[in-house]
Amino acid sequence: HIPNDNEWKTLETFLGMSKTEIDELGYRGGSIGGKLKETGFTNWFFPNSGATNESNFTALPGGYLDIDDSFSSLSHGAYFWTATKSESSEAYHRSLASMDSSIFRFNEICVLGLSARCLSNDFIALNKKSDQNLNLELFRAYPNPTNSILTIPYSTSRDENLSLIILDQ
Repeated sequence: HIPNDNEWKTLETFLGMSKTEIDELGYRGGSIGGKLKETGFTNWFFPNSGATNESNFTALPGGYLDIDDSFSSLSHGAYFWTATKSESSEAYHRSLASMDSSIFRFNEICVLGLSARCLSNDFIALNKKSDQNLNLELFRAYPNPTNSILTIPYSTSRDENLSLIILDQ
């Protein structure tokens, strides 16, 4: 599923964001954004401030699709919708910038094309002291935009049926 605003806040708190900043809008969290960004300059423009990817989130700078159907901020920013509406035609999002190590929280009109980071419905308990039981199954669609056909390879040791439905609305 697409994580809601509170699920993003849970991640941000886990990575060290203070309770006083968690509900603020704008840039916040000091180095939290850097903990989510892919390191180096293969995909991000210089300086890719604070990028450590210590969370293994590996945020990539897919930019966004603007209301005039042009792409903006490719290689400069990563923009992710949350599933939480803030107004009737707006929803919260998170963004990361090449020039900043913090994470941006704001509400945006829902006509923009931002990325969506999927979150597994399987609960994985995270323990800061030990990640030995952590099973990281990653989904990446990059570059953004993808072409009209999206193939997602997925393998699992469990015997389960998986379905993925992508709606072009």
